[in-house]
Amino acid sequence: MAEPSKHTSRLFLLDRKSGQKFLIDSGSEICVIPPSPTMNKSPQSNFSLFAANNTKIPAYGMVRKELNLGLRRPLSGLS
Repeated sequence: MAEPSKHTSRLFLLDRKSGQKFLIDSGSEICVIPPSPTMNKSPQSNFSLFAANNTKIPAYGMVRKELNLGLRRPLSGLS
C-alpha cells in the first residue's frame, strides 16, 4: 500500500508592482482577496458566499486587478 505524501505542492505568485502574494487554486470558481485598509468595508455585493459549514461570508464587491508577474505584459481581470 502506498503511503500518503507528507508534503503538498502549492503555487504562489508575486505581483511585482504591489508586492502582494497570491496562492493559486486552479479548481476554484472565484478569487477571494481580503479588503485593503482603504477599501469600503460595508458589504455592497449582490451575492453571498458560504463556507463548507454554511457560515455566510460577506462579499464586498468586485475589483479589477492587474498583476505584474514578470511576463511580457501585465495580466488583468476581475476578482
